[in-house]
Amino acid sequence: MSLVSVDVIVGRSLIPFHGAVPITSEQSDIQSVENLSRLAEHAYEGETWRTFVAMELPYRVRRNLVSLSDEVSSRWRRHVRWVGTSEIHLTLKFLGEVDPSHLVEVALLMRDAAKESSQFDLNLDKTGAFPSPRRPNTLWVGFGGEVQRLMRLQARIEGSMIYAGVDVDPWRFHPHVTIGRLRRGPSAYMAGQIGYSWLDAWIPERGFDVHVTRITLFRSQLGPGGARYEPLFTAPMAS
Repeated sequence: MSLVSVDVIVGRSLIPFHGAVPITSEQSDIQSVENLSRLAEHAYEGETWRTFVAMELPYRVRRNLVSLSDEVSSRWRRHVRWVGTSEIHLTLKFLGEVDPSHLVEVALLMRDAAKESSQFDLNLDKTGAFPSPRRPNTLWVGFGGEVQRLMRLQARIEGSMIYAGVDVDPWRFHPHVTIGRLRRGPSAYMAGQIGYSWLDAWIPERGFDVHVTRITLFRSQLGPGGARYEPLFTAPMAS
């Protein structure tokens, strides 16, 4: 059995996780739902899990993205908190704090959305800053390739989660991965220099391609060392 190159994720991270099991058949799909149900049964009364749907990138792509910080002058680099390889992903739908007993329903809805979506190819090909390069808070890399397929997948996930009681995001989906966030301290002039320096970052043509084949349910837990992500459920997209 060959491993797929990309996952799309809906996340978690408190119970120790020892590796996602690829879903290759209806039987293993059902088994994954049963595993998720058993995990949820171990939750404390009143506990909620912070969850989100995201696309996980292959390690080689994440490693290359981290190296893009070298494109920013060393004079400015220390004013940015750069993300590590384990933090890089494309969020498709943030679910927020969810009652663990509802996660099986979420997983089944996500599975149906995945089955309606065919696999596609993306590449990371542009840099940007929120809210603007002149006054940046977040430095990001955006996607090229079959972006319309990505948008349709995200819309299916967004729409399906309504049935699980998750509110529709009022903001338009803007596919990107966050690479760094500005620390407090730099002057407005310095922040602008960082933003425009990042816009000029060069992304090579190779090493940033992504083949999207499946989506996954994740849980996230915030801690002193940053967020930790644990996969809960993975569903394959149509071939």
